[in-house]
Amino acid sequence: MRIQHFLINALAGYRIVRFIQIDTLFDRPREWLWHQLKTRRTRKLRKLLDCPWCLSVHVAALVYVADIHGGLVSEYTLNILALSSIVGFLAWLDHEHIS
Repeated sequence: MRIQHFLINALAGYRIVRFIQIDTLFDRPREWLWHQLKTRRTRKLRKLLDCPWCLSVHVAALVYVADIHGGLVSEYTLNILALSSIVGFLAWLDHEHIS
């Protein structure tokens, strides 16, 4: 794997994990899912979704498979997610500097 693919995949994976666990845009689906996963049998799945280290392993595997087998659409999607990670971070830095 070339370094640019590695970095794009890492940033895209980060963006997906952040979207699932933190972003407010996903609040309602996340709360609904949490409500659905309140039984004892789903405790491990809740832990998986709540733990960034745990979730990142599975997301990284999916991102890697998408990169290898996904074709052009997957490549564009991963690039957009990677750029979103970088732009979001820069916007956060700018906001922190101004505040």
